[in-house]
Amino acid sequence: MTSADNEKNERGEPDWSYLEGRPGRDVSIPNLELGAGGSTNRGRPIEGKMLTIGRETKLSGDVTECELLIVEGNIEKSNVNAKSMEISQTGSFTGTAVLEEAKIGGSFDGNLKITGKLHITNTGKVSGKIKYSTLEIENGGQIIGDIKISNKK
Repeated sequence: MTSADNEKNERGEPDWSYLEGRPGRDVSIPNLELGAGGSTNRGRPIEGKMLTIGRETKLSGDVTECELLIVEGNIEKSNVNAKSMEISQTGSFTGTAVLEEAKIGGSFDGNLKITGKLHITNTGKVSGKIKYSTLEIENGGQIIGDIKISNKK
């Protein structure tokens, strides 16, 4: 950093003119942890497209073409068609989701179709119309509603 980077204009604001020659967005991914044998993020392999809804963030709308959807905030009135979804303890989802697998540690309310494994943690609560192939519920996890087992993928 040069001394010009710390200069202030007439109004006492920082001089950001040195940023004009830089690209509008950084293409690197901050906080990406690389593990042995390939890329990982929070211990999960990054194989394709990933979307994280952070804490205190709300989203309403459709999510498609997603490999991994991580919900730490709130998704409301949404349709999700993704490979897998994780809802953390702070996360909540209201809507419809069609997934290969899901791990629910927060709350899910709506229509849920899992062609593979549905894992409900000890803090997870799933309610609504649920269809799954494999179910794993930790002690304390809850599942309420119209529940069907499907061996079809």
